[in-house]
Amino acid sequence: MTEHYLLESILDEGIREPVFTNGSLLTAEDLGDGLTANRQRHGQLGKALGTGIVHGLEVARLAPGGDGDPPALSITRGLAVDRNGQMLSLSVDLPKLTLSLEPSPAPPAASLFEPCATPPAAVTPQARGAYLLVVSPGSGYRDQRPVRGLDTGKVVGCGSRYAVEGVVFRLEEMPVEKLTTLSPDTRAALTTLMDSNDQASLSKLRNWLAHVCFGTEERMRALRDPATANDAEFGAVAAMRGGETPQLNDCDVPLALLFWSGTHLGFVDMWAVRRPSLAFDGGLPGGPILLQFRQQIADLTNVASLQSGPEHIEARSHFRYLPAVGGIPLAGTPGTRGFDISRFFSAMTVRGPVFMEGRTLRPFLRMSLALDPIDVNSAEMLWLYLVRENRQGSPTTPPPVPYLVFAHGRAPTQGDARMDLSYWDFSNYSNSNALHGG
Repeated sequence: MTEHYLLESILDEGIREPVFTNGSLLTAEDLGDGLTANRQRHGQLGKALGTGIVHGLEVARLAPGGDGDPPALSITRGLAVDRNGQMLSLSVDLPKLTLSLEPSPAPPAASLFEPCATPPAAVTPQARGAYLLVVSPGSGYRDQRPVRGLDTGKVVGCGSRYAVEGVVFRLEEMPVEKLTTLSPDTRAALTTLMDSNDQASLSKLRNWLAHVCFGTEERMRALRDPATANDAEFGAVAAMRGGETPQLNDCDVPLALLFWSGTHLGFVDMWAVRRPSLAFDGGLPGGPILLQFRQQIADLTNVASLQSGPEHIEARSHFRYLPAVGGIPLAGTPGTRGFDISRFFSAMTVRGPVFMEGRTLRPFLRMSLALDPIDVNSAEMLWLYLVRENRQGSPTTPPPVPYLVFAHGRAPTQGDARMDLSYWDFSNYSNSNALHGG
């Protein structure tokens, strides 16, 4: 055991900065050590910011693929921080990222990122299943400059002028059948959904796989048996980082969850695995679970293949979990598409809808982060709310799209009667039985 004392500088594993003095020989190794020290300092700052997406790097399906053509995505410019604290910067929009390998061998990397020097084997979407799109540090050489001999000073060749930092995208298959943290029933149900081709099954698969990434089942199991809970990360991404043969390392930042049906790209879901950097969460209320649900609802509302319209969708057939607090657009307004309350919550226990004040919605969403998602197969009660400002509208503007807020029964009720508010048709009134809409 090494003994240390007060006021002693502890230098073990510290950043090594080269010392430059007059008369010493400056070598390329010295300059490289200086760059390494600078990179290590930046890494410490990056860890302080927190792993995740700082901004941008939004992924969308560009082409589903099929008939021999590979699928393609579009990705916006942006910035992320990996678990080593390294900044991953995509400086330009990528209008098309084809999910296949380059037809010619890739040029050599510049080896700027030593922890990530050995790239993993490339995976392309072939077998039916779920895949993660991840971004990692990349590097390469750009431009040329003459190289002179040390003895003669004459040009003896050419060398690279710049080593450029960049990023690399790749796919990793998410092995649902090997995720031992899931129950056997869950793995069997997901396998069945993957083999189904109808729209409801695809929607339910998307939602359920997202919650596999969130670790919802593991968190609920930990609540039932707190003695087995620990501080370990939950979810499929954490499982893919562990084990004897990890698929992800500390240089990888997940961007999106993809499902390949065997013939085409079924869906692309960002918020299933996308996590904002702690210092740049953007003040988004509700967290990734709510944002994933919101994006899936928007996609279902706009899907052209839903010929009968979203008003015929039932939550139990299209989702496995709902966020503790969420919202859906309602049908009935000309020119808009929405859901039918009684149909969407069919066979579920609900109360309401009653009115709530819009100014309480944002803190209500923030509070919901502390609650577990809603199991659509559970008989637990949900509260349904109409937002007063949304229903009241304004005579000087077009009427807003009506929407409904739902909340877990364990969430504090937002529909209390308030006798000091003069919104006669949009308030709640207490009686001997229950609250009701005015």
